[in-house]
This record gives sequence, C-alpha cells and structure tokens, in this order.
Amino acid sequence: MQRIGQALALGLLVLATATGAWAQDTRVEELQQTVEALKNRLRDTERRLAEIEGRNQAGLTREDVMAILAELEAEPGPGDPWDMRVFWKNGLNFATANEAVTAKIGGRVYIDYGCLAGGDLQDAPFNTDLEGGAEIRTARLNFEADLHDVLKIKMEYDFAPSDSTPKDVYLQFKKIPALGALTIGHFKEPFGLEELTSSRYITFMERSLASTLVPGRNLGAAITGAFAEKRATYAAGIFRPDQGDPGDITADSGYAATGRLTWAPIYQDNGRRVVHLGAAYSWRNTGDDTVRYRQRPEFHLFDTRFTDTGAFVADDVQLAGAEFAWVEGPFSLQSEYIGAVADVAGGGTACLSGFYVQASYFLTGEHRNYKLGSGAFDRIKVLRPYGIDGGWGAWEVAARYSYVDLDDAAVAGAGLGANDVQAMSLGLNWYLNSNVRLMWNYIHNCIDGATDDASVDIFAMRVQFDW
Repeated sequence: MQRIGQALALGLLVLATATGAWAQDTRVEELQQTVEALKNRLRDTERRLAEIEGRNQAGLTREDVMAILAELEAEPGPGDPWDMRVFWKNGLNFATANEAVTAKIGGRVYIDYGCLAGGDLQDAPFNTDLEGGAEIRTARLNFEADLHDVLKIKMEYDFAPSDSTPKDVYLQFKKIPALGALTIGHFKEPFGLEELTSSRYITFMERSLASTLVPGRNLGAAITGAFAEKRATYAAGIFRPDQGDPGDITADSGYAATGRLTWAPIYQDNGRRVVHLGAAYSWRNTGDDTVRYRQRPEFHLFDTRFTDTGAFVADDVQLAGAEFAWVEGPFSLQSEYIGAVADVAGGGTACLSGFYVQASYFLTGEHRNYKLGSGAFDRIKVLRPYGIDGGWGAWEVAARYSYVDLDDAAVAGAGLGANDVQAMSLGLNWYLNSNVRLMWNYIHNCIDGATDDASVDIFAMRVQFDW
C-alpha cells in the first residue's frame, strides 16, 4: 500500500501541473468566445444603423425612424452565444449557441418475460424449482453535462424494483495534457469488452456466464485515453469496492488496481470491417475479507445461482482477460477469456475461469457499430426504421456458447453444488429503430454437479427502449 500511496502522490503532482496548463487554456478560450460575441453584437448594431441611415435619406420623420428601429429589433440577429436551445437526439438535449455548454436527459427501460421449456433441476440433488414470469429489468434515468469541452458530469439511477441503485455517478476532467481524461466517482472499472459495451448494445439479453468474474462499477479514479487515430485505447485506475452494491466481488473492503489496453489493427469502411484486440488486468487486495463469485443462468428473472463459490477469505485476487472481436459487414464474431487466481487465506490458491464465443448476422444489412476511442461497441444504426417509407427495421440472428468454472479445492462451493456451468444460446433481435428493440433468447443450460448433472431450457423475451 505504501507503493500505491507514493504512486498516487506522484500522479497528483503530475496532474496538478497538467491541470494548471489546461485551466489556462480554458480561460483563454472563454475570453476568445467573449470577444467573438462582442464582435457579433457590434456588426449587428452597425447593420441596423446603416439601414436607418439609408432609409432616412428619403426624409423620414422621427416617428418613422423609431418604427424602423423597432422592426429591426424584432428581426432575428446572430443572437447571444450563450442562448440555450433544446432539441431531441437520442434523448432531450440542451446546448448553448456556441456549444460551450451541453446537457442531456436520457433513460432506458427493459421489460423481460421468461418461461421454462423443460429441465430436470427439480430432481435430486438440486431440488430447485424455477418459475417463469415477468419483471422490469431496468428503469434508468440519467443526466449528463459537458462544460466547455473540458469537464463532464454524469448521474444515473436505476429505479427497477430488483436493482434500485445508483449507476454512473462521476466527474470527468477531459483533455488533460499528456494524460487523457481523469474520471472520479462511481463507474465501471476498465475490464472486459462485453462489460464495457452498454447493455443497450450487447447482442443478448444478458451478458455471458463468464461475466461473473468481471468487476463492474466501483468507486475510484481512472485515467483513460486513445491514440493512433483512436484505434488504440488505454485505461488504468484505483478502485475501492462499493459496499452498497450486493453484486460486487469483494463485499466489504480492500482496493483494486485495474487496467486495460485495446487496439483495432483493422478499421475500414466506416466500421463495416473491424478487428479488435484487447487485454485487461486487475490486482485486488481484499483486505483479508470475503470474496464470492456466483452466476445466474443468463436470465436475470431466475434468481437461483447455478454456480457459487460461497464466501471465502482471500488475501488478494488477480484477474486477467483477453478480448477479440471481428466485424465483417453484417457478420460479427466476439470472444473473451477471463481467469481469476485467488490467494486463499490460510493457504492454497483457487483458480477460476470463464469464456464465451458468440457470432451474429444482420439479415437486413446493418453492422455492429464499433466506437473508436472507447474500445467497445455502440448503438446500431438502422438503415430502414420501422414505419418510415415502408421500412421494417433491422433483424439480427445470433448464437453464443459460454462457460464458467467456479470449482476449486481451495473454496467451499455453494448454490446448486455445481462444478461448472455451460450455456448455449440462440437470439433473434428486431430493431424497430435505433432506440427500440425486441429480443428473443433461447438458453440451454448444462450444470455439472458434484454428484450428478442437470439441464434446463429457458425461453425469454425483452422489450427495450432508450432515449
């Protein structure tokens, strides 16, 4: 921890120096904007005086001049650069005329339905009954603002009954010289292609089984940036697990240092041809507290955890991840491997792992939208939105295999007593437009139990819209 403290002190010193130069540039930019606004007003006044002078040559009275002046005042001029305009673009947007300040109010809603098509989990040794049903999976509202293109603020809260909790809540210093952007608050640790792609844009209703090993949102600070024409990205941060998040890997204490590098050696035809490579690492000092990994059957409504290490005490945990994605027009292929090594207190090492492979194809010609500068996927651009000029939206078919192994002699194991779980999924997505999507998933789960095996089939559907 002493080394971490020294590193943080050095980092703050560098940041203070860089921020001074950055702040000076900001003041200069604001002065330039003020001067430009005064120039606009001067030109507008000169135009109006010239108009009055030209008309006065005809022998106008004082009353005529006052009427002309009132008429000219009513005409739209260049306007104040700080006047705010309101418009709709994937949400309710606000922006000053000079775009020095922008803001957005957005949100998302997912409504899920599911039922069982068969399985034998009700038999011994599992003795578990799963029932179908429906739930509001997500109901979020968010606000974000960009100030002079140097500061960004974001606040997001999920009101869904099953997950009522803050999500992204942070302040970001943008364009810090030689560093990139500094984000401070509650946000996702830089680990995993699937995790860092918003749930609005992932191919299946839920992330893969392997995602249980991936850290999510936590409190911390991170430096992020891009280079090589934004084809390469870097991110590194220090985090403290959020005690209010029941899904966190380390439940109560400790620190984590997490970093990620990505590279897109191929990016052509505005993203219709992309190859993505990535790697991530996280060292997690648990503070001699408990660690727990567990996973649902790739469907959130079924709260039963098919595999579960149970809570165990660990000195530290190391995570490593490898990423690959390939987009070739309407076809895409994506895969990740995540490994975890836990130094179990009292002796012993637990080795856990997971991976997935998925493929998708757009029947209507669209392609997955890779976002340069973030190393993740973004919103699908629907070519012919439903209901406009006879369009029927975009249709996508997908398949995925995922696997997670949370069994190790050094940890106790809980849940269904499973050694490992596999899931084979098929998906059909209908994008009515870029903001509305209907999803259908079929998931076949295979559970390798300690004394017996079992399987279960799930049919699931989602109505999703965001703005």
